[in-house]
Amino acid sequence: VLDIYGPSSAAAFSELNTSTLASKAIDNSLQTAGDACYRSAQGSNTWWRLQSTSSNTIRIVRITPLPDDTALNEMDGFSVYVGDATTNFGRDNTQCGSSWAKPSSGSVSMIEVDCGSKLTGKYVYIVAASRATASLSLCEVQFFDDCLGADASLSSSSNDETIADSGQTTLTCSASGCPVPSIEWVG
Repeated sequence: VLDIYGPSSAAAFSELNTSTLASKAIDNSLQTAGDACYRSAQGSNTWWRLQSTSSNTIRIVRITPLPDDTALNEMDGFSVYVGDATTNFGRDNTQCGSSWAKPSSGSVSMIEVDCGSKLTGKYVYIVAASRATASLSLCEVQFFDDCLGADASLSSSSNDETIADSGQTTLTCSASGCPVPSIEWVG
């Protein structure tokens, strides 16, 4: 399993809600209370983006949303895109999986978007649905490669080994021997 977290400058956003920063979605914290999450303004072209300096392979994007019915309703219909384009709010990249649909009942504590195959790119965009009331509430965004497939574990086992920790990027390789690409984040 590959978890990638970049520095604050690696995350960007379409609009800033003055009480939150885009980097809160990649701060390596699964907290959902208080100001621990990134919350966008509402709008039809709302997006959140993570940028790296080189292409990376991504299979699964896991999102810890703000566990609030209003926030989840506003996130309904968001899409994830991976690629090298910055045009059209990231929509010119390859879509990862399908647009997310909020379940009609029950709570949502984790959203997993399986790309279906490995996608490669410097940018990962999370784009809100094209409607005036859409917004994004991202408490944490995690990226996984294909080594464990869609069943990648959320928790690390005692057999996992951290193979690089530069203070900005931590790469973890599981005991199953997953490959670890070289990642350098924009600083």
